[in-house]
Amino acid sequence: MLGASPAFCQVAAPDVFEPVLENAKVLTSVEDRDSALNLLDLARHSFRPGTGGHPFVLRASFNATGQTEFEGNGTLQEIVVSNAHWRMTAQIGRTTVVRLATNAGMYGTSATEPVPLRLQLIWTAIFNPIPPLQVNSAMLRSAAVSYQGSSLVCVLSSGWIPAQSTSRYYQERESCVDPETHLLRVWSEKPGIYADYDYENAIDFHGNLVPRRIAISEGGNPLVVIHIDSVEDLADRDQDVLKPTPDLVKTFPFVSTWDFPIHIPPIEGVPLNSRVIVHASVSALDGSVIEAEALRSTNPILTRAAIEAVKSQHFNPNGTQREAFINVQFNSAPPIAPAGKDSAQ
Repeated sequence: MLGASPAFCQVAAPDVFEPVLENAKVLTSVEDRDSALNLLDLARHSFRPGTGGHPFVLRASFNATGQTEFEGNGTLQEIVVSNAHWRMTAQIGRTTVVRLATNAGMYGTSATEPVPLRLQLIWTAIFNPIPPLQVNSAMLRSAAVSYQGSSLVCVLSSGWIPAQSTSRYYQERESCVDPETHLLRVWSEKPGIYADYDYENAIDFHGNLVPRRIAISEGGNPLVVIHIDSVEDLADRDQDVLKPTPDLVKTFPFVSTWDFPIHIPPIEGVPLNSRVIVHASVSALDGSVIEAEALRSTNPILTRAAIEAVKSQHFNPNGTQREAFINVQFNSAPPIAPAGKDSAQ
């Protein structure tokens, strides 16, 4: 994208948790792209339990300290037979969420209650931090970095950036992998949010090394600490909970990350093309925004405007609740006055 708009060419602001501090290499040759994609595939298969066809039960506990409606201590149990047949039972604060996936559809305790955004982030960090890429359309870059004493390869992927070497762009997803062990060490869906995977005393489940601890930061501050308590083979006694019971009703599934930009008018006194990335959940029922928080911004006026803009959006509902990272760009239409200022002046 050599002719990309300046709105898509902004390098992300510095972050204390960002591993890529120098220029990342644009991967243009077939060999370099295949190498990066192969590394991500190896990390994906090394990380997730059950990739060898072994049904399992994973139990985790966590503490969430962010600013959304649902925070606090919680637990999660996931029973997995296959990608299409599993059951999650999770508790965060005073809220309990159940999802049962079967060939007949998705079940839960409510047909309308959404999955809390914080819980959806935790689920993604544990089970699907490296989703498959749309290979033909993906812009790929990579950087060799030193991270906590280890040499890692960070693969940056996007469909929106120009083909030049620089540090990380706002648009890029980042996965940092140990090229020797193929273990995922850092996952960052967008600049401002980072998950660190700690394999000290890792659980070896049929050759898959499962991290004991996942620490997620947001906006430069600790957000969630997840502890993987156990991963065990599925026992016969657990099979019964994989069948719908009278207390469960048909409901919507939730899916992992979705990212896209929106453009809103700039604010007086703020540079054109300023941006704030908003982390949000989008309703499966009507496409409204359920929860929203800013990843990072040093300007509270921009932060407030970005969150309000996202909350006012209605997207086409597709029957799934979506976790979204929305890149709010202040670069369309005439400037607007900041909140509290008379726009007629």
